[in-house]
Amino acid sequence: EPIDYQEFKKRRSQKTQYVRRSLEYFALLFMAMLGKRISFKRLQAWGSRLGVMAYYLLKKDRGIAEKQIHMAFPELSPETQQQYVYQCFQNFGKTLLEFFTLDRMIQEFDQHFSVYGEAILEEALREKGAIVLGMHLGNWEFIIPYFVKKNYPATAVMADLADSRLTQFFQKQR
Repeated sequence: EPIDYQEFKKRRSQKTQYVRRSLEYFALLFMAMLGKRISFKRLQAWGSRLGVMAYYLLKKDRGIAEKQIHMAFPELSPETQQQYVYQCFQNFGKTLLEFFTLDRMIQEFDQHFSVYGEAILEEALREKGAIVLGMHLGNWEFIIPYFVKKNYPATAVMADLADSRLTQFFQKQR
């Protein structure tokens, strides 16, 4: 049964939307600057705190996450479901700040990542090519830089965001 998201829609004026999107944009610029200057370990700690802050401030997003967790895990107690939502926000904060380390992380790839099944991918690329589909889970953003590092041909598909500045920002970062 599909989720009805109507209860989460907010009717904001265009001016309010513009101000909010501008704040988001400048916050991302600030986070990108941090990603270039702060150690990975510290960045993850800050990301976790950012996620906790988002958990409390972003009521709409928290509500959507609560509804989705409840649908996915109806057998869990409400307390456990709430704990999952809280942890999802923490993880999102970490993942968001990790995104801003793409350049650094790809240079230090072997220190941070393990790749399983790489021989299968290499064989497919040698023979006929491959279409690699990935889930929007964890920090999937590292897939393309990994392909670039390995000189694998790669193209990513991305939907435009509501704010064109954010679309350009994420395209450039990727």
